[in-house]
Amino acid sequence: MKPREFNLIGGYAIRKGFHWSIQMARLVTRLPRVMVDLSGMQCRMEIYDTRHPRKPPLTYSTQTGHIVLSGAAGTIEINIPAADTALLDPNTAGRYRLIFVDSLGREGVYVGGRIAILESDQ
Repeated sequence: MKPREFNLIGGYAIRKGFHWSIQMARLVTRLPRVMVDLSGMQCRMEIYDTRHPRKPPLTYSTQTGHIVLSGAAGTIEINIPAADTALLDPNTAGRYRLIFVDSLGREGVYVGGRIAILESDQ
């Protein structure tokens, strides 16, 4: 399955030096559109620079406590504290991907796209 594209720009952009959070739901792709049960799953968000492919991505996950999955409700909450966003470089060609890992260890990219990192005064 091809990952969905959702760009974190405009109102969804990360503002350097400020807490950033987003909530989203994982839905079944076919009709009827119902929430996916996320019980037993793990999730990570990778932010990377397309101009520097050898540079390791910044990673936030359920294991680090930055991502909370609601189980049967199918919602995802991602929180990146101000101290972490202060370290992000607005001059990157930023992209992100949200990866789920099921209870058998199988990984799959659910969504990804461009991500804007803005200076705190923008």
